Amino acid sequence: MSQLEHGSPVKTPIILAKHEKSSASSGEMRVTGRLWKPTEGDGRGVNVPKHAIPNLLQSGELPAPPPTYKIRQRNDMKPGLAGSDWTKSVPQHSAVKIVDGSMNWCGESLFEFLTDNNEYRVIGVLGTEGVGKTHAMNLLATHPKKEPFPFAPELNEYGCEGVGHTTQGINAFITSERVILLDCQPIFSTSVLHSVINNERNSKFTSDYSNREDMCDSANLELVMFILSVCHIVLVVENWFTDPNLHRILQSVEMLKPPQLSNDKPDDHNEFKSKIVFINNSCAIDRLDESEMKLMETCLTQIYSKSSLCIYRRGPGGDVKVTPLAKESSSTSPCPNSSISEGLNRKFVEETMAMPISPVLSHTTLSERNWFQYAAKMWEAVRKSPFISEYMRLLI
Repeated sequence: MSQLEHGSPVKTPIILAKHEKSSASSGEMRVTGRLWKPTEGDGRGVNVPKHAIPNLLQSGELPAPPPTYKIRQRNDMKPGLAGSDWTKSVPQHSAVKIVDGSMNWCGESLFEFLTDNNEYRVIGVLGTEGVGKTHAMNLLATHPKKEPFPFAPELNEYGCEGVGHTTQGINAFITSERVILLDCQPIFSTSVLHSVINNERNSKFTSDYSNREDMCDSANLELVMFILSVCHIVLVVENWFTDPNLHRILQSVEMLKPPQLSNDKPDDHNEFKSKIVFINNSCAIDRLDESEMKLMETCLTQIYSKSSLCIYRRGPGGDVKVTPLAKESSSTSPCPNSSISEGLNRKFVEETMAMPISPVLSHTTLSERNWFQYAAKMWEAVRKSPFISEYMRLLI
């Protein structure tokens, strides 16, 4: 006796609709098979309408298989492998601007040259007007390869070089050895002040000060604080000895201290300090006097005797070391002592590249791209620093 006679409910059967062609293989049947719920009837038979079968089944075409992806672990990629995607970079041929003349961040153009590499160093430069900051950066960028200078000098309105300041804001260049170079505009520059006054209407420079001199002084503090906050090595270039205002602003930034971007307490990790290297760029090859260099080092040692800045010295606890740099020749004729000049420049580059550096953040390792994001946040924090505003009000 059937279940229908006992009054039991009739269970609706599930029918697997197959391809009508008999030549279809079993594999195709499994791919194209679909589950269809028949219409309610008396349970003795079900007629599946033809229009309920998908068009793919009627035409005999099989759907395209889904794409397959192979997941590769990050640990399988060695940092030293040049062909790895995370270390592959676009070569940079000329410097790009990350801070414009109006003190606004514009570093998006540098991001395409950065990688996820952790083995890198950042070198910045500070100095007054016309002391050879760009010249020192070009030596670091082109050594040991003889390539065109990435930090090309800008021409003034008369088409001449060396008149006024040539660098506006901060320019950046990344070498093939993964060295990030930051060339900063001059501090205490009358040319910068003249440019701010002349371009006051068209400038996008924003400041809380109505006096243009106070505005430039505030910008000088911001530039020095930023360079000391994001660079492993900072070159302080002079072509004479010495400008007291240069040392005064370094000690002022030391007093103000850069803003902390980390959520941790200051006691949780060591405070980052850039290594400051003093460069003398006015060394005449024909009269290089060691006694004069020794006198400079003794004077700088007394100036920074009570300072906590990380100064490059002659050994632990020794005197401050002044690195000589050959004076850049403006003439096209070869110098008779060119071998000595090249030797000084080579020694300067080798010592700078061999200096031990400290990580920017001690509790984590920053890649090049992480450093770029950190630098962008640091510039924003420096621009909004209440310590600089309060310090400027006290000076005014």
